[in-house]
Amino acid sequence: MDSLEKDSVAGKRKFRALAHWFWQKSGSIAVGNGRVECDWKLPNSYNTSNFAGGAKNKVLNVSEYLISPIE
Repeated sequence: MDSLEKDSVAGKRKFRALAHWFWQKSGSIAVGNGRVECDWKLPNSYNTSNFAGGAKNKVLNVSEYLISPIE
C-alpha cells in the first residue's frame, strides 16, 4: 500500500479479495507475459518466459462476488 494515500481501499476488509485479484493480474502481466531472462555471463544465453501467456489481454474478467455494491 502507498503510505501517502489518504484512503486506500486495498487494506479494507470488504475490498481485500478484489485488491488481491488486481495484484495477481498485474503481477502476471509484469513478470510472465513474454519476459526475457538472460545469463549475462554467457554469450547468447537467454530464455523467454511465457508462464502467464495472454495475461495482457486488455480484458478484466472480475467475478461478480469480488465487486461490492456501491453504498
